[in-house]
Amino acid sequence: MIWAWAAAGLAAIAIAALVLSQVTIQIGFSQKGKDEDITVNAKALFGLVKLKFEIPFIRFKNLQEGFEVKAKAKQVNSTAGQLLGQAMENIGPEMLRKAYENIRKLLENTLNFNEWLRHMLGRVRCTQMDWKTTVGIGDAAETAFLAGAFWGIKTSILGLLFRYIPLEGQPRLAVVPAFNQTLIAVEVMCTFRIRMAYILLSGVQLLWRVLKVKGGLKAWRNVLLPS
Repeated sequence: MIWAWAAAGLAAIAIAALVLSQVTIQIGFSQKGKDEDITVNAKALFGLVKLKFEIPFIRFKNLQEGFEVKAKAKQVNSTAGQLLGQAMENIGPEMLRKAYENIRKLLENTLNFNEWLRHMLGRVRCTQMDWKTTVGIGDAAETAFLAGAFWGIKTSILGLLFRYIPLEGQPRLAVVPAFNQTLIAVEVMCTFRIRMAYILLSGVQLLWRVLKVKGGLKAWRNVLLPS
């Protein structure tokens, strides 16, 4: 009997630790000239689970074929960093059209999806926002004007983002004019955190909203698990 109570107590502690743990997602983007790189690092269960997603190659082919994208996923904390998968895809008009149709179906088959999304994003915390842009177009006066325009674009984008996701701390923004040069370089690093409890709760709430729509569960299954 004592062992049963001890096992139950340990299970309760483990569940509480799981629920109270945080999921941390760090997104990095760098672009200079034709070189672009996107990395996403995800950490959960107090660092026991670490995943890294990389998009080291993005190339525009043409209007018909769109972009050629190389991506790979890796489990960072496994032995020698286990590669989970990699792929080379063309993101063209047809793929974008299908993605749009799938998103439209999911929205139509979810009760008040926008309301659910706002509530979920309100639980996310942005703990880091670093955004540096270096820009130059050869002429000093025009470069200064363009740098000012970039400041306006940045503040507008972040103002919209932080309407939905609370910001903790001060964002570090910089626009560096490169006078007498022709270049554009962007470096972005941002970190988001959310408790596992909110992820689980949001999942249950989303399922409830899907079930409230007739045929909603079937529509989601057809989109996420196509035959």
